[in-house]
Amino acid sequence: MVGEGEEEAPKPKSPPKYPDLCGRHRRQVQIQSLNREIGFLQEELQSLEVIKSASKCCKE
Repeated sequence: MVGEGEEEAPKPKSPPKYPDLCGRHRRQVQIQSLNREIGFLQEELQSLEVIKSASKCCKE
């Protein structure tokens, strides 16, 4: 019971009754994009590891 000059404490909100499918889809697309970028970077690293060192004349 609320006395004089006292306010009732706020009640926590319950989670929505339905899931946020749009936000979830957006996150999945972002994750897919990052995974694709990781794959490209891994391929580039592997190709750089195969390349032989530059000759002395190229370094100068």
